[in-house]
Amino acid sequence: MKLARTYSRARSDRSGRVIQAVLIRFFAKSVGVVGHEANYQVLLASELEHDFPGRVRREHPIESTGGGLVDIVVVDADGAPWATFELKGGAHGDRSGLRTALKEGLPNDIAKLARTGVAPERRWCVAVDPAQELDSTTLKRGHWKTIEEQARRSNVGFAHYAHGHKTCQILPAGAPARAETIQAAVQAGQRVNVRDLFSARGLTAVLAPARESLAREADIVAAVYGHLMKLGYSPRQVATEAYFGFAPRMQRSTSPASPRNLGGYAIYHLTGGGSDMPQRPDMCIFEPEVRGRFNLYPKGERPEAYDPMKSYYPLKLSFWRLMAEFKGGKTLIDTPNAELARLFRTDIAKLANWRRVAERQDFYRLRHLEPVDFVLVASDLRAQPLDRATLDELEGEAQEKSVRFIYIQLPGVSAVA
Repeated sequence: MKLARTYSRARSDRSGRVIQAVLIRFFAKSVGVVGHEANYQVLLASELEHDFPGRVRREHPIESTGGGLVDIVVVDADGAPWATFELKGGAHGDRSGLRTALKEGLPNDIAKLARTGVAPERRWCVAVDPAQELDSTTLKRGHWKTIEEQARRSNVGFAHYAHGHKTCQILPAGAPARAETIQAAVQAGQRVNVRDLFSARGLTAVLAPARESLAREADIVAAVYGHLMKLGYSPRQVATEAYFGFAPRMQRSTSPASPRNLGGYAIYHLTGGGSDMPQRPDMCIFEPEVRGRFNLYPKGERPEAYDPMKSYYPLKLSFWRLMAEFKGGKTLIDTPNAELARLFRTDIAKLANWRRVAERQDFYRLRHLEPVDFVLVASDLRAQPLDRATLDELEGEAQEKSVRFIYIQLPGVSAVA
């Protein structure tokens, strides 16, 4: 019995060290990436996939948390949670995403992780501080002490890195805090040429081997993102949920569907009022010159934004090459044809609206700028595909709106738990 306990502890210690090594790699690759925290989620998921292939899930439900989704979960051979991660960080406007998380977000995430039932050395709250972009570090010494106390009480690991610092802070559950050296692993990236990948054949080759892991749209995004990284694209040029100052905004509506009311959501623009957050595309791909600036304002200063063509910093529009929306996953495996087609049509209309809004930014009036490719990736995991007539209608509607509609059928998967 004693030998069994010794072996179990050694195996747990090893798994804890592996995860810490992944976190250090992740922090190194996150340098310069600033925007929505989803960018860090998909980057960490990509790093975890190297060490735990086929076992990584995003936005994964764990019953013991009260039904809430956990940002990233590594599952075991039986599909049970084996390691859990919640991420906080990034920036969209003139502030750090961590600033609003100090009072509620981080404590809530730590408490959620404590309820997952996962071994303490494999549950981590991870914070990325965009200090270089905002010229300040969000987590000061007093903040760190408070969070450390919360993590200690909950027996949850905490890891924090501020861009530009030489070290990150690692606080494993039940072990002393320590600093680890970070050497920024900045990938140069490459010129955007993804027409072969963003095709039915290319995406089928990427998603078919991972079909059993595609529980939600977020998993599909992660699979495509990971493949882009393997192709040599950089985390600094592939954005999930990028912020655009001119983005359409969403406001819940109960009025009948119309061109301005798509799928029960009224679309209006930044100047049209309302207080909801702007839409954020599932994925955008830029040329390397964007350098990870997926947020709105340089140095957090509002007078000059990163995307208007008249700005001193027209980074996003100058180097924007592809915008993709993704629809699919096991959660839609029991969806009837008519409802699935409706969901696809909603995203086609959403992409068409994005194109109209972008064109108003003088985007296509400047000859040196290349056009943006607007793509809907529709992944159907059901046993039977959409009928040919419906597919022809969807393809025709998309073509009329200058949107590429890519339909992939990946049958042979089990329903989501």
